[in-house]
Amino acid sequence: MTPLLFFIPLIVGVVLVVSVLLQLLWNSTFPDLFGWKHITLWTAFKLLLISAILFGSMSLPFGYGTSTTQTTANGGSITTNWSVGTLKK
Repeated sequence: MTPLLFFIPLIVGVVLVVSVLLQLLWNSTFPDLFGWKHITLWTAFKLLLISAILFGSMSLPFGYGTSTTQTTANGGSITTNWSVGTLKK
Protein backbone atom coordinates (compact mmCIF):
# COMPACT_ATOMS: atom_id res chain seq x y z
CA MET A 1 0.00 0.00 0.00
CA THR A 2 1.44 3.38 -0.94
CA PRO A 3 1.84 6.00 1.78
CA LEU A 4 -0.77 8.27 0.19
CA LEU A 5 -3.40 5.54 0.22
CA PHE A 6 -2.62 4.96 3.91
CA PHE A 7 -2.75 8.61 5.00
CA ILE A 8 -5.97 9.67 3.25
CA PRO A 9 -8.24 7.34 5.31
CA LEU A 10 -6.21 8.17 8.43
CA ILE A 11 -6.71 11.92 7.96
CA VAL A 12 -10.42 11.47 7.22
CA GLY A 13 -10.74 9.31 10.35
CA VAL A 14 -8.96 11.84 12.57
CA VAL A 15 -11.13 14.69 11.26
CA LEU A 16 -14.25 12.60 11.85
CA VAL A 17 -13.23 11.70 15.42
CA VAL A 18 -12.37 15.33 16.27
CA SER A 19 -15.70 16.48 14.77
CA VAL A 20 -17.61 13.94 16.86
CA LEU A 21 -15.74 15.06 20.01
CA LEU A 22 -16.54 18.71 19.23
CA GLN A 23 -20.20 17.83 18.68
CA LEU A 24 -20.39 15.89 21.97
CA LEU A 25 -18.68 18.65 23.95
CA TRP A 26 -20.86 21.36 22.39
CA ASN A 27 -24.10 19.43 22.94
CA SER A 28 -23.23 18.61 26.54
CA THR A 29 -22.17 22.17 27.45
CA PHE A 30 -23.69 25.04 25.48
CA PRO A 31 -27.40 24.13 25.40
CA ASP A 32 -27.52 23.87 29.20
CA LEU A 33 -25.23 26.83 29.85
CA PHE A 34 -26.53 29.37 27.33
CA GLY A 35 -29.75 27.85 26.01
CA TRP A 36 -28.28 27.38 22.52
CA LYS A 37 -29.37 24.65 20.12
CA HIS A 38 -27.73 21.24 19.75
CA ILE A 39 -25.50 20.89 16.67
CA THR A 40 -25.16 18.14 14.08
CA LEU A 41 -22.00 16.35 13.03
CA TRP A 42 -21.86 18.43 9.84
CA THR A 43 -22.06 21.68 11.88
CA ALA A 44 -19.28 20.42 14.17
CA PHE A 45 -17.08 19.74 11.12
CA LYS A 46 -17.75 23.25 9.78
CA LEU A 47 -16.89 24.80 13.18
CA LEU A 48 -13.65 22.80 13.25
CA LEU A 49 -12.77 24.00 9.75
CA ILE A 50 -13.57 27.64 10.55
CA SER A 51 -11.48 27.55 13.74
CA ALA A 52 -8.55 26.00 11.87
CA ILE A 53 -8.71 28.79 9.28
CA LEU A 54 -9.08 31.57 11.88
CA PHE A 55 -6.35 30.31 14.18
CA GLY A 56 -3.94 29.53 11.35
CA SER A 57 -3.30 25.81 11.42
CA MET A 58 -4.33 23.41 8.73
CA SER A 59 -1.87 20.69 9.75
CA LEU A 60 -3.40 19.82 13.11
CA PRO A 61 -6.54 21.14 14.76
CA PHE A 62 -6.03 24.30 16.77
CA GLY A 63 -2.31 24.52 16.05
CA TYR A 64 -1.03 21.98 18.57
CA GLY A 65 2.61 21.14 18.03
CA THR A 66 3.20 23.66 15.27
CA SER A 67 5.93 26.26 15.13
CA THR A 68 7.33 28.67 12.57
CA THR A 69 10.76 30.28 12.25
CA GLN A 70 11.37 33.60 10.52
CA THR A 71 14.70 35.33 9.80
CA THR A 72 14.97 38.96 10.87
CA ALA A 73 16.77 41.77 9.02
CA ASN A 74 19.78 41.66 11.39
CA GLY A 75 20.33 37.91 10.94
CA GLY A 76 18.48 36.71 14.04
CA SER A 77 15.50 34.41 14.00
CA ILE A 78 12.07 34.45 15.58
CA THR A 79 10.51 31.12 16.53
CA THR A 80 6.78 31.11 17.24
CA ASN A 81 4.90 28.27 18.94
CA TRP A 82 1.16 28.88 18.50
CA SER A 83 1.12 31.56 21.24
CA VAL A 84 4.71 32.08 22.44
CA GLY A 85 7.32 34.02 20.48
CA THR A 86 11.03 34.23 21.33
CA LEU A 87 13.82 36.22 19.72
CA LYS A 88 17.21 34.54 19.24
CA LYS A 89 20.45 35.99 17.85
